[in-house]
Amino acid sequence: AYYNLGVAALSGGDGWARDGARAERHFRRALEFLPDSPQVLGGLGRALFAQGRQAEAAVELERALRLMPDDRELQTLMASCRATSGG
Repeated sequence: AYYNLGVAALSGGDGWARDGARAERHFRRALEFLPDSPQVLGGLGRALFAQGRQAEAAVELERALRLMPDDRELQTLMASCRATSGG
């Protein structure tokens, strides 16, 4: 449930404006129940990236990519993190 709330907050699909901070809270709560979920870790990375927190996003995306190394969306977002943070 928390994962879905995070996705909705990040996409604006819940009828509200896109809200990276709210999405982050939901994804962090979801991690309490699913600490090794690459989907939740990737969602948290996207939420952090949406807030301009690329270095923090890269940490979570790296964790997700260790679990799902072939995920193109995560790879692309990680490359964006590196490009915008100079790393």
